[in-house]
Amino acid sequence: MELVVPWAKLVALIAPHARGARQALGGRPRFAVETMLRIHCLQLWWNLSDPVMEEELQERQQYRQFAGLAGATRLPGYPATRLTMLFVLGNLRMMLHTLLQEAQG
Repeated sequence: MELVVPWAKLVALIAPHARGARQALGGRPRFAVETMLRIHCLQLWWNLSDPVMEEELQERQQYRQFAGLAGATRLPGYPATRLTMLFVLGNLRMMLHTLLQEAQG
């Protein structure tokens, strides 16, 4: 997937919209945009619900490595972290669709 998905372009599109009020108010540090995007893609590709994705991240080293969480001491949890990413992606759905079409040529 590293060759097929334009990760850097997608992250550049999402990143300006991914910061939230909780971060500014001193909440828990957010996970990187690319990490959350990769987790979101894993969910789409394997048709995983939020709770199942959380469990898979705990159990499967391959998923953690793909998401950039191989050595992480904490993992994204359902629901708060995922809901934030889904909100951002929902707002950017059309831009992402356009970018993916352009990337596929």
